[in-house]
Amino acid sequence: MRVGSRSTDKVGRMEELENLCKMLTVANLLGGAKPIPQDKLENLLELKKKRGL
Repeated sequence: MRVGSRSTDKVGRMEELENLCKMLTVANLLGGAKPIPQDKLENLLELKKKRGL
């Protein structure tokens, strides 16, 4: 599986995928994932940008 040019890129992407799988599993156990309201999503994206993520 090729997801990056360097090994560190590949490890980072695999960790990201693993975290997503964990979150979806927990969400399903708690009754399923629900959409984030648009106003809250915008706040989260703004916070992400401010923190350089």
